Amino acid sequence: MNKNERKNSVGGFGGLVFSMLFYSISGVMVTWLGIAFTTGGQLIVRAVVAVAISLIWILISKSGFHLPKGKYNSWSLALDILTRPMFNFCFIMAVFGFREATFALLLLFTAKVLMGGLIANFFNKVKLGWFDILCYLIALVGILVYNWGGEFKIVFLWAVGSGILEAVKSEAMSKLNVEQKDKPIVSLYEFLGVAVAGLVVMFMLNGGEFIKSGGFIDGFVNDTFWGVGKTYWGIALAATAVVALALELYGFSNFSPDLGNIILATELGVAGWINYKLLSTPEYPILFGYQQIIALTIFVVAAALVSKAESFRTKEKLIET
Repeated sequence: MNKNERKNSVGGFGGLVFSMLFYSISGVMVTWLGIAFTTGGQLIVRAVVAVAISLIWILISKSGFHLPKGKYNSWSLALDILTRPMFNFCFIMAVFGFREATFALLLLFTAKVLMGGLIANFFNKVKLGWFDILCYLIALVGILVYNWGGEFKIVFLWAVGSGILEAVKSEAMSKLNVEQKDKPIVSLYEFLGVAVAGLVVMFMLNGGEFIKSGGFIDGFVNDTFWGVGKTYWGIALAATAVVALALELYGFSNFSPDLGNIILATELGVAGWINYKLLSTPEYPILFGYQQIIALTIFVVAAALVSKAESFRTKEKLIET
């Protein structure tokens, strides 16, 4: 591996790690926005915040509003844009179906890691070595340890669906390899797609309701965090989606998508602690004890091994060429 490739690989690893940290608050964001807004309403609010930031990003970078014709693979671009509103919707449904954001994440990442491996092996013809398989096994062990003995429900299909869609999106991102000046345009397209999906969900599933009955008072006034309505915080947290997307686009363009999915799966441990601190209630408790701490340690080990696995994989490519 030459110095430039090593630099890109390290940068891609770092981008995915920081993206994971930003995404770890997604359960809190979904829950707090859900106090006031319907599922469709929440998608619209998140999209409006992200579109506004994407427009500011475009104006600052002077990148324009159109991607160069023929520059990017149309199928990969379409998958990248279309899967975001789909997996956002599935994840919201999973969180409120389980009434526990951490368990929804657990199933999401199980599906995402496994689907990422299948795509790499069967579609990209990546030869999975023993070190790659070890990373998969350690990540899956961490996921199982985190919620060993937990109750599975039918609604797990929403969580699994969101994981599969995220794996497909990761693959599309790696194929696109979006240049820096084009990232705000892709961000704008993605979140406009979320807005459209929100409108469809609001009118087809929520009876045209944007805010829940009594939701405005509960979300913005009664339920507070540090003296501020939790839904206000949810709207503020929605802004981090653009930052996470930018880091994810960079990360997957410089790192194997299936191994990158394992890095993002370590979000479960970080998000589990955050959800425990901010979302756990006597009525709906979220556990974070020794079992979850052990799982978090396993995730850290898995993330470290993934970096080494990527190095081995790159060396094998150089030998083959």
